[in-house]
Amino acid sequence: MQNPTETQLVLLLKNNQQQAYTYLHNNYATNLSRIINGIVKNSHDTKDILQEAYIKIFKNIKFYNPKKGKLYTWLHQITKRTAIDFFRSKKRKQTTYSLQNEVPNQLNIDVLDLKNHLNNLSIKHKEVLQSVYLEGYTHEEASKRLNVKLGTLKSRLKSGIKQLQKVYCKRK
Repeated sequence: MQNPTETQLVLLLKNNQQQAYTYLHNNYATNLSRIINGIVKNSHDTKDILQEAYIKIFKNIKFYNPKKGKLYTWLHQITKRTAIDFFRSKKRKQTTYSLQNEVPNQLNIDVLDLKNHLNNLSIKHKEVLQSVYLEGYTHEEASKRLNVKLGTLKSRLKSGIKQLQKVYCKRK
């Protein structure tokens, strides 16, 4: 495929033409990879993130509007958002404290004196921790059950876990 115009390339992409995908990769991968590397600073993840960005691009090409900007700008934004999402999720995985990683699979509440420590937390933290970790509700179910927004529930979980972490880390 010789250098198509931007309009031709978009039309070919919208029609799922293989040569358009190849052209897009051959001509844009280097610049899109630089965007990713600037955010995640890890070349091992760059290919995976670029692949994820391509999937989003191919699935959403029908929404591209040339009146709102150039194709490259649209590709750049999708790639940048994909890299940021990856970075945030990786960072969240690294910083999230999980009770399952700290104690054996068979949690003995009495040995940990968890009930006593939960009672020392505020009622809002105690309720969400009990619902999710002791009663087994999903975040969505606990959110509905306790009549709080999902984001609020997650914030309270994180805060409650941090408070418990301080208690248990002192005991070690």
